[in-house]
Amino acid sequence: MRFLVVLCLAVAASAPTLAYTALERRQSIDYFATAVVLAHTHGPRMLWSAASAYLDNGPRLAAVAAEGLLMAAAEPFLRRHIYVPGELRFSFARLNSLLSSGGLNVGDVVSNVYSSFRFRLAHLPRLLDALRIPSSFVTRGGCRFSGEEGLLILLNRLHFPGTLADLGQEAGRLPCALSECFGWMIEYIFSTFSHLCDWRSLAVHADNFPRYADAIHARGAPLRFIIGFIDGKLQHVARPGRYQGVLYSGNDRVHGLKWQGIMLPNGMQPFPFGPICGSNHDAEMLRLSDLLPQLRRIAQYLGRAYALYGDLAYPNDRYMVRPFDAPVAGSWQVRPT
Repeated sequence: MRFLVVLCLAVAASAPTLAYTALERRQSIDYFATAVVLAHTHGPRMLWSAASAYLDNGPRLAAVAAEGLLMAAAEPFLRRHIYVPGELRFSFARLNSLLSSGGLNVGDVVSNVYSSFRFRLAHLPRLLDALRIPSSFVTRGGCRFSGEEGLLILLNRLHFPGTLADLGQEAGRLPCALSECFGWMIEYIFSTFSHLCDWRSLAVHADNFPRYADAIHARGAPLRFIIGFIDGKLQHVARPGRYQGVLYSGNDRVHGLKWQGIMLPNGMQPFPFGPICGSNHDAEMLRLSDLLPQLRRIAQYLGRAYALYGDLAYPNDRYMVRPFDAPVAGSWQVRPT
């Protein structure tokens, strides 16, 4: 409604009018100030009644009156929004002060630190060294952060989907600076540990494949060469306005993006792949990930073939096993209940 008023008054102000003197302009501004006071005290209806009163003072005052009403309607759009961050920034010293002030021992777990960063206070320095985060860095926007501050901002941002404004009160930084820091940390970790996202993250477990196969067989699997499990995940997204068929999954009847994951018996998930368009089949995602050639390469290194177990969406291959389409009743092909 306010935007429509601004538009209408802008059209009225652009209309040609007679020239007016400085005295007439000052008189119109005084009228307008009085109308604004009445609007604040008696509501907007009084503003329009007062405005119509001094619009009748002649065509010389019409331009000034329209200009004043235009500025009043557009005032919320011209108002500055100033964000005031918190006083203290993130650091290990700030968190360690909780121990000294609270009379805690080193072995105690500070619950508010763990709930904010999902790590214990004693483990944060080890995590900083393991991630190889530099002592200080500068973002693209020119904001300088210490390695400790960047790590704590990253952990706090990942543990719960809060707003940057709320984090700024806790971290003592502007939301724009927090956004730049979070983006820099994500890109740095991804580029530094890119080998954890490709086939090398699976090949590093090759020497443990015999142990994985024995563990799965000990839990009741009839096959002795299964080392893990594979499946695809469809992440739902909002229906796009255009090209809906690219993301539409006919099987689940929703729009989304697909990911492929592998689970090993030790709980690790190596060689993640994705995202790809949700219209692709899991078998197509397997082909695009180039997983089977990597399993073949690992088999040549070990001298023995090992396979992953998937659902019926995956092909039956030397390195990929799936359930039987029509298991024989009473045989080991039937899943026990």
